[in-house]
Amino acid sequence: ARRSLATAVASPISRSAAPSARAADIPVPAGGNLQVALNAARPGDTILLAAGATYVGNFTLPAHGGTAYVTIRTGGNDTLLPASGARISPAHAPYLAKLRSPNSQPALRTAPRASYWRVMLLEVLATQNGMYDIVQLGDGFDAVVLRSSEP
Repeated sequence: ARRSLATAVASPISRSAAPSARAADIPVPAGGNLQVALNAARPGDTILLAAGATYVGNFTLPAHGGTAYVTIRTGGNDTLLPASGARISPAHAPYLAKLRSPNSQPALRTAPRASYWRVMLLEVLATQNGMYDIVQLGDGFDAVVLRSSEP
């Protein structure tokens, strides 16, 4: 069973250092603080963004030190989203959470040594003036490995 950390966006999260801690669902409502949820996430957690909401910022995926994935995805009614193995289409856009940069920096980037993040069922919108990277993986020096189980 998963536990819920509904306070992830309202206040700092405290976790027990106990090795038996289970994975958490971390909901981030529309207007919530996505960076707080990203920083609080631990291996195995799932960050659930509100369907149809737009999260504006320059978000960084931190190094969490684990080998289990942290998943960031649109929450809500999964029947409105494509099933595993199915391609997404523009018809799904109203049901997706969106990330948008307020400037020319990427909406989403990785911190040094960040790994084991899974980003799925999100729309990433263009940067200011639509001229720059929307997602930046790595720092340009380290190897970046992208894995996909989907076609």
